[in-house]
Amino acid sequence: MNASFVCRKWNTLCKDAQFWRMVNFSKYNINGNITDNVIKTVTTRCSNAWGIRSVDLSSEICSPITDKALRHVAKYCPYLEQLSLARRTNISDGGIKSLASKCQKLKKLNIDNCNKVGDSGLKTLASKCPQLETLIVSRCKHVSDKGLTAIARSCANLRVLNIAGCRSVSDKTMLVLGQYCPNLQEINLKDTNQITIYGIENLFRNTPRMTHITLGIIRDSESTIAALQIIVEHCQLLQFVTFQHFRNPRVQGGVRKINKKKLAPFINSLRACVVAQNF
Repeated sequence: MNASFVCRKWNTLCKDAQFWRMVNFSKYNINGNITDNVIKTVTTRCSNAWGIRSVDLSSEICSPITDKALRHVAKYCPYLEQLSLARRTNISDGGIKSLASKCQKLKKLNIDNCNKVGDSGLKTLASKCPQLETLIVSRCKHVSDKGLTAIARSCANLRVLNIAGCRSVSDKTMLVLGQYCPNLQEINLKDTNQITIYGIENLFRNTPRMTHITLGIIRDSESTIAALQIIVEHCQLLQFVTFQHFRNPRVQGGVRKINKKKLAPFINSLRACVVAQNF
């Protein structure tokens, strides 16, 4: 922005939309916080055929923004493909609906810890943005099977899904993902506790391109073995798997991270533990 004050020619160049395809507000030189009005000022620069394609509002200086900012983005950035709203707690379903209605080329959306966003916003996102490839809704406590199954049914190109901490998500979402999203490559189920072996099997046997998996809470060794065997059998492209394991119901285990080469021996070691516990 300061460059625009150098001379008239630089001012003209700074207004060229080709320089504004990607906007990261964490690098925006401004005193104080980013507000809804600042978003309007920046986005109006690019309301033409080129347009902004990527916006990052996840910086702490963007914490004051509200749904009004998303309405500005929706109005002036119809070609938007990527948007990060992580930890923006003033954003609600209303803002997501405004965004989805106008930005129908959206491919990547991060609404991590946006606690005012829930199933209603996701349903509109599903109906308006079928090109969606990456969706991060981790720690969104109002997101449940209703919103995620709508996403799965409409967004066949979905490749990355992070629903860590979404405690209302169950096997129902896993079944619909397995049925409609065969291109899924990465999934994060950390801190989910309603997804069982049944849901895990129905997901992974239908998503052969899966490369990165973070499982949720698995409460016993038998279930851990069963889940990992399902993954090994159906996910031939697997690169890394992380899971939360409870070997003893009375003792909470930590998160285990295992690379592909060590996965089979680890399964065998768990099986040995199960045999030992049976005696």
